[in-house]
Amino acid sequence: APAKFSAARAPDELYSLSAGVTLYGSYSALRARDALPGVASRGSHYWLGADYQLSPRVTLRTAAYRYRQGGPAPDAALYVAGAEYFLSKRTMIYATYGQLRNSAGGVFTIDSIGGRTPLPGHEQSALQIGLSHAF
Repeated sequence: APAKFSAARAPDELYSLSAGVTLYGSYSALRARDALPGVASRGSHYWLGADYQLSPRVTLRTAAYRYRQGGPAPDAALYVAGAEYFLSKRTMIYATYGQLRNSAGGVFTIDSIGGRTPLPGHEQSALQIGLSHAF
């Protein structure tokens, strides 16, 4: 059967296909008019992701994010993949793996809360595993 598009969408949802696939994406242009000298005053952030409903209890997710700064400032890309397994209507377990790739000189970090800053131009990866319950 041909794919059908959903009329109701989340804010970043691009298309929802009847085959259990939902595509997401976003673009942001950033400008800081009062940026300090030597600091990038422009940038852009965009991403594209997809969910696949493997079964009523299992959802697979993937996404790619890109951050670009204006001028010679470094850029970064983040790639993630994960899965959710619903134990009940309100409880799920999940796992997500991400890899951050910095351009030459980039020191973006995948975890800003107590995370370690990578060496300039180096990659960083993380694995998140958890349990979520909606009260």
